Amino acid sequence: MLAHQAKLGPMRTSRQHRAGLACTILTLASTLVSGAVGAQPAPPSAGAVLANVQQFYANAHHLTAQFRQVVTNTTFNTSKASDGRLWVAKPVQFRWDYVAKKQRAVNVIKTFAFDGTTLWLVDHKNKQIFQNQVQNNVLPAAVSFLTGSSSLATQFDVALSTSAAFGGQGAIVLELTPKQPSAQYKQLFFVVDPSDWHISESVVIDSNGDTNDFKFYAPDLQSAVKAQWFRVTPSSLPGYKVIVVGGPPGLGTP
Repeated sequence: MLAHQAKLGPMRTSRQHRAGLACTILTLASTLVSGAVGAQPAPPSAGAVLANVQQFYANAHHLTAQFRQVVTNTTFNTSKASDGRLWVAKPVQFRWDYVAKKQRAVNVIKTFAFDGTTLWLVDHKNKQIFQNQVQNNVLPAAVSFLTGSSSLATQFDVALSTSAAFGGQGAIVLELTPKQPSAQYKQLFFVVDPSDWHISESVVIDSNGDTNDFKFYAPDLQSAVKAQWFRVTPSSLPGYKVIVVGGPPGLGTP
């Protein structure tokens, strides 16, 4: 009996040693993993994200993309969605075509075009052409980033948004608040893709709480654009009435 117990003693000691060694290994592994997680780089600051965004668009000589715009009126609880395609060329030329789908046909129903001096709005439904001579960039801040504008940091206080209202997994959301009170902007949100720093969504909330939400798809920085795309020739649209206006029409409800 004593001999049997003597044999069990070393066996118990060996098992206890192995169990203690396993526990030590697990503790060490947990410490290493915890240390690796803790060593991950800190997320970029809001200022750094905005700078990266502006650099992405500043490096692009031209850009095309598809878009969806959703304008929501909180007072009447209504929303209207529009789809289209946009073209941008440096330094500040742009064109926005709003389209309507009917059966298998896709027709342009409204066009905003700016060639650097003249802003055109072509309303195909009502056969009207609005013409306005302007000297400054007429793009609102919500979409002025498309030209690589670097003035956003001077107009807005920028922070990383903690709201989950916009953006998906992996996206970075910037929250911009006007430094000066504005009826046009209460808040502006940019949803940023950190893989290349392009903006996939731009959301404006005005002083009434209404929202103007642009989502951008399939950005293309390679396909060439033509200068004539940013000009409108009224003679090419017979039967359209030309109206000269004093203020630029905005990218609001189409």
